[in-house]
Parts: sequence; C-alpha cells; structure tokens
Amino acid sequence: IYSASKAALHNFSKNLAREYGDRNITTNILVPGFFPAEQNKKILSEERIKQIFSQTPMNRFGYPNELTGIVNLLVSDNSSFINGSELVIDGGYCITKI
Repeated sequence: IYSASKAALHNFSKNLAREYGDRNITTNILVPGFFPAEQNKKILSEERIKQIFSQTPMNRFGYPNELTGIVNLLVSDNSSFINGSELVIDGGYCITKI
C-alpha cells in the first residue's frame, strides 16, 4: 500500500504540473532520503545507520535545513521554470543503486 500510494503521488504531481503549467502554477515533489526523525528512531540501530552511511556517498544523514533550503527555493521566483520535477535530497543514496 505504501509503494502504491507513493507512486500515485508522483504521478499526480506530474499530472498537476502538466495541467496547470500554462497558468504559471508549478508542481514538484520532494524525495527526501534519510533524515533523523522521531518516527524512525525505533528502526535506526547502530548497524542500520552504518548500512545507510555505507550506501550514501556523503556518509551522513540529512539536516533539516537542507530540506527547508529546497522548499525556500521552490516557493521563490527563482524556481519559476522548475515544473514536474522530483527533487531527490538524499546525499547521493539513490545513485549507489545504479
């Protein structure tokens, strides 16, 4: 169910971007990697953290300001031509899978 709902959100954001782009309404989606949060403390054992870091070129978790920086960009006029994008903020984790 989680994967299906995630895929639906990605598809929905692209459809919104296509539908409303001619009105200068942009729609993008953030794809965050590992950021320490209250809800994932239970699953972040020392072993799991080592595993995540070994697969993350930046060898660390993300910091909250690294997400807010992207959000600040997207709500500014500087992102007026970013539309239908999936912005991955994961320290390079996803590129280790190619």
